[in-house]
Amino acid sequence: MQESAVKQPPEGKVGESGNLDYQTPDIYDVSSLRIDSRLPELTIISAKDTVFTDSSKVEVTVKIPPKISGADIFLFNNGKKKDMFYQVGSGEYSFRNIFLDDSVNNLVFLYRLGSRRSLPANLVVIKESGR
Repeated sequence: MQESAVKQPPEGKVGESGNLDYQTPDIYDVSSLRIDSRLPELTIISAKDTVFTDSSKVEVTVKIPPKISGADIFLFNNGKKKDMFYQVGSGEYSFRNIFLDDSVNNLVFLYRLGSRRSLPANLVVIKESGR
């Protein structure tokens, strides 16, 4: 994943006031962020560490611990960034329609605060072909 740090506001005016009413997400290389084991853990709302399915997509809900705000939550599948939530607080967030690769899917979830990232939470989803 090759991403560079770019931090520029969007050009132009939004709305009649001329004020920008949204934030532009920071672009950065997640792997360059320092893992901080002191950050509270993100948890996956699942009864199992390994899930078997014959579906081509799944939904996974994660929980960000209390007292966290301004976090970016990332979803990786087999090492590739697939989805994210931007600038969220504590609570539960559902990643819907996670398209699965054939066979084994190593889903990894983590969150970023500033230049630090949480320890990853993992879920293995095994896609079975027609039972």
